[in-house]
Amino acid sequence: MIPQGVSVDQAGFAAPEGVSDPQLNLTTTPEVARPGGEALQRRLTEVLRDGVPRPFLLAAEQVGSTLIVLPRSSARQRAAMLTFAAEDRIAASVDRTRVAPGPVVASAGAPQLAFIVDRGVLDACPVAADRILPEYLLIPRPAEGWAVWRDADRCVVRAADGTGFAASAAMLPLLWTRAGQPAVASLGDPLPTSVASVPAIPAPPDLVELAYGLPRVRPGDAARTWRPVMVVAGVLALGLMAHLAVLAADVAALSRIADRAKVTAQAAMAGPLPGIAVTSDVGPILARLAPTVAAPQGSALLPLLSDVSLALSDAGAAASFRRLAWGAAGNELVVLVQAADLDGLQAVERGLSERGFAVRPGAASAGDGGAEAEMRISRASS
Repeated sequence: MIPQGVSVDQAGFAAPEGVSDPQLNLTTTPEVARPGGEALQRRLTEVLRDGVPRPFLLAAEQVGSTLIVLPRSSARQRAAMLTFAAEDRIAASVDRTRVAPGPVVASAGAPQLAFIVDRGVLDACPVAADRILPEYLLIPRPAEGWAVWRDADRCVVRAADGTGFAASAAMLPLLWTRAGQPAVASLGDPLPTSVASVPAIPAPPDLVELAYGLPRVRPGDAARTWRPVMVVAGVLALGLMAHLAVLAADVAALSRIADRAKVTAQAAMAGPLPGIAVTSDVGPILARLAPTVAAPQGSALLPLLSDVSLALSDAGAAASFRRLAWGAAGNELVVLVQAADLDGLQAVERGLSERGFAVRPGAASAGDGGAEAEMRISRASS
């Protein structure tokens, strides 16, 4: 993968996914299909079997590569989905480019190697060629890092993820540094000394990749690409219309139910609440139907107790209450009064009576600790 921070225009190649600008910018002139380097052309001649038609080796600068994860789908659906998945990585109109899956079809959820080529480049490839082979597919995919084939001032790189690109020898050290200095196998001319590399003998290319060919542009390709999309869009539109129709029917049915319920409620309200119209505001109806709650009557205990205490204080009677009870039935205060002697009890009774209270004394008892008697005190009736 190419490091962050290196733009396609600076490197002068078709970059794979991973550059700072995610768009693949195929900068070469579309009307010209550039063949691969001379060294890799010779390599192609060496590895081709007798009788096998020779493909056109397309320069790496004109073939972008990227990894795209697709869900499970048919071959026709994958072709359409590849195009749309790569759309945001292409610095050109989708109609002007061709997105093709790599030699091996990845399983659902696994990264799919995809090639991106300008349709003008494919048109410019020799018609006599049996097929069009991306240049870096002649370099076997390394187990890790990069495999770099240098031919004079030009370097063709194949990454361990299957993507590839081309760059000048002067630019390679910068790209290698930005990529985190991956392991590099040098397959051609010696690489710049600033790139740590290990010379390696080129292994034969993978037979599946060697037999690969980019799809040529044929009349109607764009229509065939868009046709499944239009079919899917049409199905989705029909489904949306059906849902809207069901929703409209539900709304109409609910409106009829609400109207019937309103008529029923109005008829029910006519008896207990004549003249009340049923509306969405149920506050007035609830206010009319709410039961009337009688205000609770206040207890006479505290006022009576307060007046009795004040009366005893004014009378100067020396007495105390040892027990206090309230007779709610007769609104009377039942107290056990204690005084120094029986005369003190009589003074309490007399003082309360003089101040307008009805006093019913009970049996009194006297002893060494004083005298006490139970008194029932209430307000005298007028």
